[in-house]
Amino acid sequence: MSARLQQLWRASPSTQRKLGMVALLLLVGLLLWGRLLLKQVPRTATAIPPVVNTGASSDKESEFASRPVVHVALPQSIVRDIFLLNASHYERTAAEVPESRDRVRSSVPKAEYERELKLEATMGGSRPHAVINGEMLTIGQTIQGFELVRIEHRSVELRRDDLVLTLEMKNP
Repeated sequence: MSARLQQLWRASPSTQRKLGMVALLLLVGLLLWGRLLLKQVPRTATAIPPVVNTGASSDKESEFASRPVVHVALPQSIVRDIFLLNASHYERTAAEVPESRDRVRSSVPKAEYERELKLEATMGGSRPHAVINGEMLTIGQTIQGFELVRIEHRSVELRRDDLVLTLEMKNP
């Protein structure tokens, strides 16, 4: 080494430690990289091939050969609507418990209101929601003077004074 490098080397012991750590990390990195090259690790995940009994087998091969094979018949198509909510999975609060179903006998004003109000969606859960005329409502809220008193799977009940409306969603 030149005289200037030797002087710097002796002047700073912390530089010696830093250089030693860099050299050690470089050596570890090269060892790991060489191990990958020598080991020939597969580049993709592969399943264990089926075991063929060749007579002479190791313990591991006999372990796989003794495992039972399970065949499961899967349906070709889904027979249920996976997006359909099942209301029986949700607890009902006291506000949601159905009350007596006393209906008002007068159907003249009901038809007019039922044409004006359109139930678009219902969502169950601990706080059920209904979408009526594009407005999201929960139990107790009002729309056009009607209070939302019950939300069921595909229907809602609205009440104003003594008039009770039941709106149902149309089948698609």
